Amino acid sequence: GGNGEASGALAILTGMAGATLGPGLLTRLGVRDPLARGLAMGVVSHGIGTARIAQEGDEAAAGGALGMVCNAVATALVLALAWRWLR
Repeated sequence: GGNGEASGALAILTGMAGATLGPGLLTRLGVRDPLARGLAMGVVSHGIGTARIAQEGDEAAAGGALGMVCNAVATALVLALAWRWLR
């Protein structure tokens, strides 16, 4: 029953903001490990952020892909459990 257009727009906006601001923020926070940087970008800013962090190297790209996968699995599990519990 949600608004598909708003969901799509917010997902794109989140990805673009993360890809633009994420690397600089991670640097300011002292996150130097490529895998950690990629993981953070993959979880927070989806494919756009992963594509951006992949410019830093293969290890960062792998972290971004891993972050997206873990986020998708966790979201699916949490929503399935919440749906079952709330019904």
